[in-house]
Parts: sequence; C-alpha cells; structure tokens
Amino acid sequence: MAENSGHIRDHTFDAGDIVTCLMLYVYSGCSYNSIPKVMEVIRMREGREGERIPSLETVRGWVAKAGLSVLRHKGKSMGESFALVMDESISAGGYRMLLGLGIPSENEGHAVSHSDVTVLDISVGRSFNAKDVSDMIGRTVAETGKPPRYALSDGGTNLVKGVGESGLRHHRDIGHMLATHLKKVYGGEPDFKELAAMVGRTKHWTLDGDLAPLKAPNQRTIARYMNVYDWIEWSGKVLEVHHRLTEKERFHLGFVQRHASLVEELSGVCRMLKSIMHIVKAGGLSFKTARECKRVMAKELRTNGVRRVVELTDMVTRYIDRECRLLESDKASHNISSDIIESVFGLYKGRRSANKMHGITSLALTIPLFPYKSDRQAWNHISLRHLYSNTTINDVRAWKKDNIPASPYSIRQEKLAS
Repeated sequence: MAENSGHIRDHTFDAGDIVTCLMLYVYSGCSYNSIPKVMEVIRMREGREGERIPSLETVRGWVAKAGLSVLRHKGKSMGESFALVMDESISAGGYRMLLGLGIPSENEGHAVSHSDVTVLDISVGRSFNAKDVSDMIGRTVAETGKPPRYALSDGGTNLVKGVGESGLRHHRDIGHMLATHLKKVYGGEPDFKELAAMVGRTKHWTLDGDLAPLKAPNQRTIARYMNVYDWIEWSGKVLEVHHRLTEKERFHLGFVQRHASLVEELSGVCRMLKSIMHIVKAGGLSFKTARECKRVMAKELRTNGVRRVVELTDMVTRYIDRECRLLESDKASHNISSDIIESVFGLYKGRRSANKMHGITSLALTIPLFPYKSDRQAWNHISLRHLYSNTTINDVRAWKKDNIPASPYSIRQEKLAS
C-alpha cells in the first residue's frame, strides 16, 4: 500500500486516512456510524488528537466512488476466460436487483470465494424478463470485450430463456437443481408433508419454556427445499437420543419416532446430496467428479434402495449427465454452484436498512467492493489515485439518477413535505 500515501487530488484527507476508512467498512465490516469513532481512537493512539476526522457522509462518498470506479473498470480485471453468474434479489420497496458476477470458468481446486469475483452488472427494476437478461449479457460482452465461456444461474424462467436467446452454454446451479429434484420426489408425499408440518410447529415453542432447547431449525418460506437438510439432520439427532429424553420431551417429539423409517430414509438422502454438492463445489464439474458423484449415489442405493431414493438418484444422474454435455473436453472442470451470488446478496442485505420502504439505494455501489472483503492481500494492489482519478461524487449522483429509482420512503417524504 506504499502508493496510498500523501495527498489525493480534490480530497481534503490524505490517502492513508481514505484507505483506512475503506478497509474499516469493506474488510472489517464497520458501519458508517462507527468509522468516525474508530478513526478518533486511531488518532488518539497515534498521538494525532485534534486532527480532523472524516464524517460518516464523507466515508459514504469515498465508498460509493470506489465502488463505481471498480464497476466501471471491470473489463480490465477479467481474465482470458470467465463465467457469468446471474440471479435476482428478493424485492425491496417494490424493486429487485439483477446482478451479474464474473467468476473463473475453470475450477481452481476450491469453491468460488469472494476474492474470485468481479461484479459485472447491476440492474434495478420492478421485474426482469428474458430480454432484460439477454441485454445484460450483451452489455457484459461489450464492456469486457469477450463473451463468457458459459452462464450459470438457477432455473428461473426468465434467466433460462434470456441465456438461451444469447446463445451461451447454460449451467443450472447444483444447489437449486438438487432441491428441485428433492421437491419433485418428496413434496407431494403424505408422510413427508406430515413430518414437515409437525417439525414446523416446534417454532411456536416459547423461548422461556422447557422445550425451547429442542426446537427445530426454522424452515425457509422461500426456496424451502434448499434448507431441508437442517431440519432433517435435527430429526435424525432427535431419533438417536429419543431414549434419553424426558417423558415430556418424548411426548412432544413423539412424531419423530412415529416417522422413524422416513427420517432414516431422508437422513441417507441428505448425506448423499450434501456429499455430491461438496464434491462439485470444491472440485468443479468434470467427468472425474461426475463419476465420484455417481459412486456416492450407488453406495446410497445399496443401503437405502427404496422407490423414492431410486427415483431421486435417476433424476440427479440425468441432471449431472446434462451438465457434463456442456464440458468442452475431458480435462474441463466448470464451476456450477451459484452459492457465491447468494453470499453477495446476503452481504448486501446485511448492510441495507431493514425498512423495506427504503428500497434499493446507492448502497448497491458497495457490491463491487465485496471481493475485497475476505482478501487482505488484495488491498496491497489498490491504487486510490487510479480509483479516484476519473470518478467524482457527481459521477455517483449521475449513476444513482440513471440506475436507482426513487424509493417509497423518499416519495412519501416528498409528498408529505410541508
């Protein structure tokens, strides 16, 4: 970070203060409100009491300018071959975000992490159709100077159709697809529906009651089959320790014992699916990892070969075979997990206001900086003079005007102004 010292043109504070504040927000996870206090402590420890401290609005402007600069120069940071990961966020204030990330197209021996990501496109709208998705891919190609090797997303109709219109190879995310197959096999089964409903009722146990420590994990309302693993694992553990429970606990958790055969069946299924996901997320999809996945399924069938497990393994095998047909060679290993984009949305959600009336704001410009959150060494290669040489606060305002719609909160404030 030797270059990040001294004065930066058009900035009151020196480069050292600016990069410290950026690291506090992005890398350390400090809030805008806490950063001035942290800087005050740093000043005290360095014997620099009395020197000016940047306000939270100043820091907010530095972060927004840095994020916009990184987003503008994304094409220069892309390697020769990349994959495009796409997804939509949950609605906030009536608007959604369509996000496009660039990741290594070839698996590098580990699951994709934030440091592997380049944010390629951020779009905000009421909804997105196939043309919007295709247009985003077109912008990505124009701005990076090369097409992605393949696209990766869940099975959303607009995403599938939009990628199809672009002509790109299209991998379906393994986590969503396995959850989809699990739902197809078990979703309509009476014994599964009954067990899931009884597990869900434990959420009503009060936290100050005797049964609170044994409550099941919450079931998601959206993409419910993405997290069935947690409550199925909980059911398996309850079944194992059932003989050690008190009479009251056995009475309220007796439904697990009554569904013992189903719980054992599901426990085996979940171990199988989690093992498949681990293989593919860590090692990518290749013909080699596909064979490993099929061996895992064959092993499960030898001990758990009931009708539903056979049906599920047939579906998963067809899915893996379909994805393998998108591999260009015997040595290719593609990243087909979109967990990283879910993680990016999670980081953004953790930063934004909990009041959905605020909608999607220019806070979206923090997203291009998330790749620096987990990689301390990456900060050694950041040049503030480069970041801020052609990006001003007026550019941030212009980007916000062009890309961020007025939120319900701001509209209400305007309408109710006296």
